[in-house]
Amino acid sequence: MPTVRLLVLAVTVSSLAGCKAPEAGEPAHALSGKPAPDFTLTALDGQSLHLAALKGKPVVLDFWATWCPPCRKLLPSIQKLHDEMGDKVAVIGVNDEDRATVQRFVADNHVTVPQALDTDHAVSAAYGVQGIPFTVFIDKDGNIAAVHEGIDLDHDLYADLKAEVDKLL
Repeated sequence: MPTVRLLVLAVTVSSLAGCKAPEAGEPAHALSGKPAPDFTLTALDGQSLHLAALKGKPVVLDFWATWCPPCRKLLPSIQKLHDEMGDKVAVIGVNDEDRATVQRFVADNHVTVPQALDTDHAVSAAYGVQGIPFTVFIDKDGNIAAVHEGIDLDHDLYADLKAEVDKLL
């Protein structure tokens, strides 16, 4: 059992340490500047969430999972962004887990960010998600302005998110 704990700890630390937002001068994500792939997903409340319906307002998509330590680290900053800027930008969590797991997690953690379920992974594939957290910033015209793959523990996560959103406003 100690070996398993050590392995889990090593994977967690390496995933946290290796994930970061792009630095100035780093190449942009392949989707940056391109139209955001449209999608319709079912939200936790059972309603359809259609990306095209949000055109005219900046959108932040947070691809995440309840079991992902870096995602859990980012989530309070995503929630704060939703709380403080939700009238100016649509913040949406995209999760591929089952509805009950996501509902339980968001209830237990007081998350009010709207959640969309990508259980068939089609949206994740369309956006080229290969690891999480994966945050996509979409401008009001529906184009991808920036992509953050992972998190950078050397930065203020909320400040990084807000800086990207401020560019969209």
